[in-house]
Amino acid sequence: MKLFNPANPAQGRNNILLFISLSLCLLIFALYWQTLNHEFVFDDSLYVENPVVSQGLSLKGLSWAFSLSGKDTTYFHPLSWLSHMLDVEIYGLKPAGHHLNNLILHCCNTLLLFWIFSSLTKNITASTIVALLFAIHPINIETVAWVTERKNLLSTFFGFCTILAYKRYTDTKKPTGYLAVCFLFLLSLLAKPVLAILPILLFILDFWPLARVKLEKNAAPKFMKLVLEKIPLLILSIASVLVASASLAMHDNMHSVSEVSFQLRITNALVSPVRYILKLVFPFGQSVFYPFPHSVPVTQWAGALLLLGVGSFLCLKVLKKQPYYFFGWFWFLIAQLPVSGLLQAGLWPAFADRWAYVPVIGLFVIFAWPAEKMFRSAGKQMRICLAFCGLVAAIFLMAVTYSQIKTWKNSLSLFKQAIIYAPDHYVINNNYASALLKNNQIKEAIKYFQKAIYFDPGSGKEYRFHFALGDAYEKAKDYENASIEYTAAIKLNPDFIEAYNSLSIVLAEEGKIEEAVALLQRALKLKPDDQIVRQNLLYAEKLLEKK
Repeated sequence: MKLFNPANPAQGRNNILLFISLSLCLLIFALYWQTLNHEFVFDDSLYVENPVVSQGLSLKGLSWAFSLSGKDTTYFHPLSWLSHMLDVEIYGLKPAGHHLNNLILHCCNTLLLFWIFSSLTKNITASTIVALLFAIHPINIETVAWVTERKNLLSTFFGFCTILAYKRYTDTKKPTGYLAVCFLFLLSLLAKPVLAILPILLFILDFWPLARVKLEKNAAPKFMKLVLEKIPLLILSIASVLVASASLAMHDNMHSVSEVSFQLRITNALVSPVRYILKLVFPFGQSVFYPFPHSVPVTQWAGALLLLGVGSFLCLKVLKKQPYYFFGWFWFLIAQLPVSGLLQAGLWPAFADRWAYVPVIGLFVIFAWPAEKMFRSAGKQMRICLAFCGLVAAIFLMAVTYSQIKTWKNSLSLFKQAIIYAPDHYVINNNYASALLKNNQIKEAIKYFQKAIYFDPGSGKEYRFHFALGDAYEKAKDYENASIEYTAAIKLNPDFIEAYNSLSIVLAEEGKIEEAVALLQRALKLKPDDQIVRQNLLYAEKLLEKK
């Protein structure tokens, strides 16, 4: 069957869409298939291997997923928790299956993106360019290759479904269509509240490509009608943000101004869009964590502000003739707002590749539509040249992506790369040291645990770093230093039972049985129901009797 049949244009167009869709899926699988051999890394233990999720789907797990408490340091995203539970139910705790579902979701998101633009604009060529860049660009590696980022993939999936439902609603005006928009948007928020900004993005879609409102003298009533139309969606957005904030507040996980000043957050938010643009143009170097600088030079944030202002002015100026510039630029800027860093939780970086997953679509549009227009208006020889340049650029991006995916193979490779970008950050040094210790590189692990302690700004986690350093010394059979570090951990946190257990074992190895017994008796008073402490105490008492 021919891809395009002049006798049946609709069928020919559908064949082209199907061919492009299959090609996009094949490219994604060719790039990301290697992730099926990757391990769990970083927060994956928190998201997949925790006591509730690791049991698979259950009523207890369902209740836990929708509760605000019991999540340690994570915010409210129940649908993502259920997704991980389903993975465990199907694949167990083998990483390959979890990575496979991330890969499949990225395929689905790429196809949805392609269908959205090809349906709304009827421009298959430009839509293909946008979807291709979204599928293969290295900036999306983190979202796809990191199991923890299932929430980002899932939220985007339902967000794109919301846009398709919105398009159908604008065509039919049926109340049931609007209910479908609200329901799908709610699912996106339950997966991750990062698309709380979607109602504003839908309003941008009203300008282009839906053309529901135009800049005319009598456009005010229609403009207000479209604003009112978004009110129920805005209510869902606000509710989602409030619930997420409440869940974080319960775990005291909001970063204070003393850790990152509000002035630094603002200046960082100004320069972050420029960093993402540079990342798209020069897609080299991946890191799970880019730390905040001590300060942002005035030349940088003022230059970024000027660039953003000029860019916004130019896009507004050509809104009527070239609305895709307006759409792409403001989609890019607005979609970043939830992750701009003005409000922070957890280990918050200056910027992150995973946060660009949806925003950079706007920049892809800014590139794709002029490129398609240039190709269409060019002569035959120039078309061949442009097509060749496009092919070379695509192969280059795929080569970089394929190479950099290996960074996410395991914790050691991940933090070996991260330490390059955050050599003075206490958490990254600790995580790299933990990965080294797991791989029996004990001397190197000790060095980086010491750096984690040295660089700690007073986070309240020092006791854990001393404990980890003690484990490294114990593994090296340096019991004297291990004892010193475990003791330091107990001084910093007198209720840290794990340190009591580890210190008692070291004391027993040194022949200090009486001290080990006294220490375990003290630990048992702190936590009478701890079975490990009780068993260690019984064993130590037997050793003392034999002695």
